[in-house]
Amino acid sequence: MDYDDSWAKPELHIHLKKGSQLLNGDKAMQYLRWRKNSSGNIRQGDINRIGRQQKFVVKVIKKSIKVNLIDVINLCYKYVKTDMELQDLLYYGSDVISFDFDNMNLYTLPGKIGNYVIQDVDATKELIEKIYLNKE
Repeated sequence: MDYDDSWAKPELHIHLKKGSQLLNGDKAMQYLRWRKNSSGNIRQGDINRIGRQQKFVVKVIKKSIKVNLIDVINLCYKYVKTDMELQDLLYYGSDVISFDFDNMNLYTLPGKIGNYVIQDVDATKELIEKIYLNKE
């Protein structure tokens, strides 16, 4: 992933090597902001980026569980604006410990891709029915 955009505010510089690696905060933001893909289809860039972001969040949660989840929640609470109370976050966080992330389904709302994505209302309804009503 190699990209520079000096017109962006703030400027965007993405320089990541291929392969599995441990990312610091700056490199993680580069990975999460990357839009291009290997197929060269720039219009798929945002959709592919969403998939990478979903997988990234799952990996962060799984890694956080291996550490002390209470410490992670306390640290995040200092820097993330939320209307939830700390005790609620700790309560819900305890459920995360036993959650099976390897069998979790991730979804992206369907749409028609052009210069931007236009939501496909009918396909969205079908997706919601599939998720919540177990309809195939």
